[in-house]
Amino acid sequence: MAGKQRAVLVSLNISVWDARTKDAALGHELAQAKNADDACVRVWKSLLPGCETLGKLVSLRSQARRFHYENTFAWQHRGVGMLPVKNITPYTTREQEFRERFYALLPTLKEEYESIQDMVRTKLGGAYKATDYPPSNSVIERCRFDVVISPMPESGIALPEELGEEERRAIERSARESLETAELEARKDLRKRLYDVVSDMEDKLGKPKDLRLASIKHLESMLALLGRLNMDEDEEFERLRKDAEARLAAAVGSSSGKPKSGRTKRAGRPATPAGAAKSSVISEGEQPDRSCDRIHAAA
Repeated sequence: MAGKQRAVLVSLNISVWDARTKDAALGHELAQAKNADDACVRVWKSLLPGCETLGKLVSLRSQARRFHYENTFAWQHRGVGMLPVKNITPYTTREQEFRERFYALLPTLKEEYESIQDMVRTKLGGAYKATDYPPSNSVIERCRFDVVISPMPESGIALPEELGEEERRAIERSARESLETAELEARKDLRKRLYDVVSDMEDKLGKPKDLRLASIKHLESMLALLGRLNMDEDEEFERLRKDAEARLAAAVGSSSGKPKSGRTKRAGRPATPAGAAKSSVISEGEQPDRSCDRIHAAA
């Protein structure tokens, strides 16, 4: 990907107080009661059972992370992804929405945390320890949602002048190879995603009685996302993606009326148009990954 920068690095860091703690004393009591070695018994306590706000925060974290992984390619470190430039605005807009919802819940979490202590004390009984519970402000400070975008390391590395020439070349070669490997894996991943979407499309269009409008919208959304993830501007890939979009539109358009909600009335004959799109991505008897490599080699 020489020339203009086609991707950036994005790091998504979300932390939520997990409201769990290990109780060594309780674990020892259980081990003694069961005649077991202490090292084999661990007791973890749930400190906020039934806390609805904490559950919402955990759910938001899962949604934001799932969106992050859907919209980026894997990089060298967990939580960091390659974000194609064409997908920056949709990505940052959606993650900002998640972030705003996340921080809007924190005042409610603080109130709920302070108000349910009596209920928690009753539920935990003799296992309750006041020392397990930090001040409410500390709990809120442990909840963070950060998105950090940085440039791809394509312009070389600033190395100390005292490094020897051989060591300098070795470091630069290692950095270059790491970048090339990440880019190659991204290309493979992109084609694998297209295969998965087309396979899902074929499966759904092959069962018209079970097809729902939400499924069609999801397929349309995923195909549009794949276009934004095509950071190499691979013409062959784009042709296959647009072909899948056209076939999906044709299959839905062939129904006997536009569905308002729920299931579609009819999505075509069992020999679905999606089958042709899938055959462009994978030949009979091939595995998805090998097909993806074949398309990349022909591009």
